[in-house]
Amino acid sequence: MCNGLRCLWEIFCTIETESQLDICLTSGNEARFVESVLHDSGAFFDMLSTIDVRNSDAWNPCDKERIFEVVRKTVGFEAINTIILKQMRLWVLEVLRSSIINDQMAAVDVFDKQICLASLLRKQGMFAESLSLNSNCLECATASYGADDPKTLTAMNSLGMLYKVMGKRQQALDLYETCLDLRRAVLGALHVDTLHSVNNLAIVYKAMGKYDVALKLFEECLLQRRALLGDTHSSTLASLNNLANLYKATGDIEQAVALYEECYNLKRTSVGVAHPDTLNSMNNLAIGYKAVDRDHAALQLYLHCWALRKEKLGPSHPDSLVSMNNIARMYQTMERFEEAVQMFEECWQCRSEKFGSHQRASLTSMGNLASCYKHMGRFEEALELTQRCFDQRLEQFGKYDSDTLSSLHDWAHLLSLLDRDTEALQKFETCVSLRMTASGDLHPYTLSSQVHLGKQLQKLNRLDEAVVVLEAVYTKRIMQLGAEHTDTISTMSSLAALLREVGEYTRAEELYVGCLENRTETKGVHHMLSRGAMCGLALVYAGKGEGEAGLDRLHSYLLLAEEAISTQRRVQRGVQRNDKDADLAVRHTATTSLTEEEAASQSSMTHIAGTATITTIREATTSVGHSFGKQHTVVAVADEECIATTNIVIACIYFLQGKSQEADLLFCKSIKKLVEMKGPHSLIVRGEIKAYARISGQEYQAVASSIS
Repeated sequence: MCNGLRCLWEIFCTIETESQLDICLTSGNEARFVESVLHDSGAFFDMLSTIDVRNSDAWNPCDKERIFEVVRKTVGFEAINTIILKQMRLWVLEVLRSSIINDQMAAVDVFDKQICLASLLRKQGMFAESLSLNSNCLECATASYGADDPKTLTAMNSLGMLYKVMGKRQQALDLYETCLDLRRAVLGALHVDTLHSVNNLAIVYKAMGKYDVALKLFEECLLQRRALLGDTHSSTLASLNNLANLYKATGDIEQAVALYEECYNLKRTSVGVAHPDTLNSMNNLAIGYKAVDRDHAALQLYLHCWALRKEKLGPSHPDSLVSMNNIARMYQTMERFEEAVQMFEECWQCRSEKFGSHQRASLTSMGNLASCYKHMGRFEEALELTQRCFDQRLEQFGKYDSDTLSSLHDWAHLLSLLDRDTEALQKFETCVSLRMTASGDLHPYTLSSQVHLGKQLQKLNRLDEAVVVLEAVYTKRIMQLGAEHTDTISTMSSLAALLREVGEYTRAEELYVGCLENRTETKGVHHMLSRGAMCGLALVYAGKGEGEAGLDRLHSYLLLAEEAISTQRRVQRGVQRNDKDADLAVRHTATTSLTEEEAASQSSMTHIAGTATITTIREATTSVGHSFGKQHTVVAVADEECIATTNIVIACIYFLQGKSQEADLLFCKSIKKLVEMKGPHSLIVRGEIKAYARISGQEYQAVASSIS
């Protein structure tokens, strides 16, 4: 609107002067406004999120210039947008409260408005008021309409959603199960509200780590929504996405990616590529690609999604900030740390200004920045930030909240990295205890903390206790996730390393062989996890007095890795000479065709596959896999890191064979190469130094100083 700038300025002035904000509406306009919020509050708040003073206009150009000058000299445009948005959100709540009071005085039913207000309070993090209002709605509806009335069940479902957001999963589960039973009895199994309850119940079971129950419910919900609503209905696509998320959580990554692609394509064709729902699916597909190590493809999708979200929703919209956060995490995965830090800091600042520094998303950004510092070797900075994050989460969400416990877990890990081992052990023990209480002993988060507890006991040479802990986790993960799940294989590897250290070589060899077969098949022979299993197996041979057998394996691998690197370089030179062939390779490997709308944006993504989509490299790398067991279909590209880390393991075997001088020379040469590639403070460099120090019986600092 032409005079929009003056209106926004007046709203800002009432806040700055602590005056009361009154927006005058006729009774008819107010009634229509309340009805629109009741019908679709999300649309209104999406509109609010697009407010940007910079894009507003005024009747008088001089007014615009004066207002802009004051904004620049005082709070700045981002801050004034955030202040106005917050005030308008609060104003909507006041309008609803006022409407409820007026209706109560006129003896008009206010149930729908109260439920809407409770929902808005929940979404704005005002849990105490939302809980009071939700509980009152359920109590009054039960008394007025009966326990099985649709309105009562709506109130019950709303209260369950609040409990879930608050981290009170058992309370949410109890309400959802009751609500589902009643809706099936009253409305029938195929009613949309019944299927909504099935979906909600599945989400809680997934959050509790009960994947088998969640899978049955998600599959039931998807099947029935397809039959009732069709393939392209938003609820059907939500079920498809939820099922994909569960497959990802259970380790069935390829199935998850297939469903993410199906969901994205259906949304793209039904509502368009730039629709917010389509962009959510694009974001999820990128997450799937990241999970299967298609890093460049994932990054390009993240960037594409972010560009469209900024264009359609604005740069400070919550979804745009989610995209920014995901790109930063992708940069961290790809070890582009400076870019990652810059984006994490920007995202944290934007979220703090827009939603408040104590809001969950803002604290997530703080935690992500701390994680990036950790991977850069900036442990002291990471620790300080993690402690702050833990304190704020503890105050805001309580000690049993999953985010609070994630910060506690990260705190313990950083203490371990800083060799403050007794403190780290205490924190891990506390974290395990709290996670067992909050989520149960089979929840993935509980088991993750138990693995780190076992490793910390191992670091403190409390090896028998460590074996008990890791054996228990391995058994539980097989029972909970299956023998082939990535978390199960990871625990298998950790247990094998521990058993090797205590001299149980037969069992360690058995575990390493299983781990190597799985990782070679699923990750590729050159993947760091496959290489780790192979090196662990070689160390087992050395421990058994069969060091030459281990060395033969590793020397054979080095020859194959060098050959693969040479092949990759030849192919890359060929790609540079013929970009048309590279574009054809990308188009040939695409799973779907592009619409005209996407073609322009996709033209900048023609190199997303890189070496991973070039047939020559796929054949060369797969041929290497034949020497180590099954043929694999996942390509992990060999690099100089493969050579350096494998040579460090060879140095360890030399030391076990009594060749300490040869061992030290090879280790120093290899670790210096790794330092050149990764930096002196990276986690992988520290890990390799610690491993060599442990095997050679030296102190960490002595080994580190010998190579500086």
